[in-house]
Amino acid sequence: MTLPSSDNYLTYGGELVDYSAVENPQTDLSAEASNSMRASVAGMSATCFRAIINFHVDVSDVIIDNMYAVWDVDTSDAPTMSKVEPGWYQIVFPTEVYDLRAQTQNLNLLGGIANPNVSNTDKGYYCTVNKIDNVTFDIFMWNVADTTREDIAETITLCVR
Repeated sequence: MTLPSSDNYLTYGGELVDYSAVENPQTDLSAEASNSMRASVAGMSATCFRAIINFHVDVSDVIIDNMYAVWDVDTSDAPTMSKVEPGWYQIVFPTEVYDLRAQTQNLNLLGGIANPNVSNTDKGYYCTVNKIDNVTFDIFMWNVADTTREDIAETITLCVR
């Protein structure tokens, strides 16, 4: 399987038909309940964020403050970030991660958005995100006033799916 798996309902076996009654509702799941759950999971697999990363720039380094992901995030699964130029950062996720069931998954991220958490009201800032490949993204921080790239001291939030 690949994360994010843009699965469809058929990936999970399609419609299940079960003519027998549930013997123990605390341990068994009816076909109807399973169908509803699997349909919801298939729909979410194509739309939800796979990871949310908060980072900031400290002179020449990019520092990840925290990260949340649909896979088991530990030091071996953490992405690396670098500063290419002022206002230009690159994040590279590992090609393989372990999911919450400890199974190896290949990452295939589809796109991303970023937002600067700016408290400075004198200048406006916005971010753009370019996908380089399945695990690499360039994030650009723009100054609205003069359309130049520049570093800011505040946290930037990156969401990828």
